[in-house]
This record gives sequence, C-alpha cells and structure tokens, in this order.
Amino acid sequence: MTSPVRTPIVSRHRLASAVAGVAVALILSACSTTANDTKSATYGVPNITENLTANQWVLNPAESNLPPSAAGTTITFTTSGTLSGAGPCNSYGGAFTLDGATITISGVQTTLKACDPQVMSAEHLYLQALESAHTVSPTNRNELRLTGGLNLVLVYDARVPTEPSKA
Repeated sequence: MTSPVRTPIVSRHRLASAVAGVAVALILSACSTTANDTKSATYGVPNITENLTANQWVLNPAESNLPPSAAGTTITFTTSGTLSGAGPCNSYGGAFTLDGATITISGVQTTLKACDPQVMSAEHLYLQALESAHTVSPTNRNELRLTGGLNLVLVYDARVPTEPSKA
C-alpha cells in the first residue's frame, strides 16, 4: 500500500500567496488611471472644460433673461483660455479661466459697428452679464448656463461645429 503524496505546507502557502498577489495586482490595475482619464470622468461628473470647448454656444433668449433682440448671439470657448463670439451687433473676444465651476471672464473687447439703439442696448446688457458671470453650469452636453452678479442668467444651446461642405 502506497501512501498519498503530500505537498509540503510551505509550497501550499507559497502557491496561495502567489495567487493572492496576482489577484490583487489584477484588481489594482483595473482601478489605475490612463492618460485620458479625468477626475470628473472617474466620478461620472461632466468635465466642464471639455463641454465648454466642444461646441459653439448659441444664446437662447427665451431661457435667458435678456431681450429678444439678443437672439443669434454666440460664444465659443477654446482650450487655451480665450473666447469669441457674435453679439447682437458686434463680434467680441476675451479671456476666461475656470476653477471647478467658477468662471472668470475678462478683457472682453468688441468691434465698433453701430446698430439700432434697441440692439445696442441688448448687446450692452449681454456683455455686462457675460463679464459678471461667475458660475458655469453645463446642465448637459447641449445646454450651458452662466450666472453672475447682475442676477442675469445666460442660457446657451449647443451648436456642434460642422465641417465645410465639399462641392
């Protein structure tokens, strides 16, 4: 009668330790970040910079508390911290910085075209609201809200940039 072969206890412990080590390594590698990860993506929160710079934004005067003559106003944000757009009468540009959901807009300058007084008044109000904005709230990828110190709300709808048509 032959006795069963016994594995030394030390070998079983080494095998169990090795298996546990591999399992821990696999779990930790699944949780590691990549170059494309962002803190907001990790937590499932929208990345404000990506949302701002992904679209051209068109003012929605019905949702904003601005006169209807502000219709057609646009704004575009770049990843380099500049902004530009078309107001009710003039083109404009400036700079912005983000710190979480806090936005600072500064140095806004416009072209000097003259328009109907009602349109100029709407543009003046829009630019004041824009420069006083201090909170940015992308409610989703298709809407953007800027709120600030003048108790004005600027609500924009996304206009995805289109590529030029090839004729």
